[in-house]
Amino acid sequence: MNCLEFRRRCLAGPGNQDSEFVRHKRECAACAEFAAHMSQVDKTLVEAVRVDVPENLASRIILRQSLRNGQLPNKHKSRRYAIAASLLLTLGLAGGLFTVISTTPFHRAVMAHLDGEWDSLVQRQDVSDQKLMSVLDTVGAELKGEIGKIRHVSLCDFSEYGGAHLVLEGHKGPVVVLLLPEKHIAGPKVMSGDRSEGILVPTNNGSMAIVGDKDEALHGVERQVRAALVWRL
Repeated sequence: MNCLEFRRRCLAGPGNQDSEFVRHKRECAACAEFAAHMSQVDKTLVEAVRVDVPENLASRIILRQSLRNGQLPNKHKSRRYAIAASLLLTLGLAGGLFTVISTTPFHRAVMAHLDGEWDSLVQRQDVSDQKLMSVLDTVGAELKGEIGKIRHVSLCDFSEYGGAHLVLEGHKGPVVVLLLPEKHIAGPKVMSGDRSEGILVPTNNGSMAIVGDKDEALHGVERQVRAALVWRL
């Protein structure tokens, strides 16, 4: 199993116990880190939709509606209505959460993600050529030119298609590049965060976010990355 197939299975269920899945996670540190992060994401989502509902709420809704109509509910009808009301209530709570998520503009979600990960991303690492090539290969890219000094590289689970963080040395400080294969956008977007600014731009196989210091020449970094990477279509 390669890293791309592992991540696809991991997105469907990070607790997968298939022997190939488990073996790859044991042998690949980057994918093990990805799986651990996905497990935490699953846990966070479960906690987000775990809303305490008052006891017998569905029955009380049915009773109130019946009293308004001037009649008490039939026992069997009441049970059916209560089940339906409970189902609609559950779907409503979950639907409300996903409506909030889905209506967040993509470029703002990207900026919020990078702002939240900033402190860990800018920590210096010893990045081997092997690790760099492996991460790039996972997101469908290949290094063909000089990209500059890389201080951090890692896979990212921000998108349902996966992604990769590359952190370069900029003129003013670290610059985070987020590669997002298959996340196509209509055109460039300017982003602004608490401590940094960024741009989100289309690429041949998706999109790419570049975030750095407010005085960083981000479009220069964009040209540098585009010149260095080749995308598999």
